[in-house]
Amino acid sequence: MKITPLLIGLLVPVIAFAQQVEEPPSRLVTALMTWLPFLFLIGLWWFFMRRVTPLGKGGYQEYLRVTQQRMEQIEGHLADIAASLRTIAASSGDSKAGRSDVT
Repeated sequence: MKITPLLIGLLVPVIAFAQQVEEPPSRLVTALMTWLPFLFLIGLWWFFMRRVTPLGKGGYQEYLRVTQQRMEQIEGHLADIAASLRTIAASSGDSKAGRSDVT
């Protein structure tokens, strides 16, 4: 294999890069790289647990009170819907009773 100036120009940066000695990272950087992922996961777990549990601000009694209010609202809406359906059924029943072609 013939060594040309082009080949030497390509090999010199590779050899120089290979000869560079990396100094080890400081203890602070090593500690941060080791502990930050764990601290992040613990913080993420804490955040989601605070969002999921109803015991955050008002405790369990507050959770029950809010749930009861929601159930009462839903029951009120269902009562309104049932009354509307009864009205529709009554009006459609009256209109069918007057028609002679209904079988």
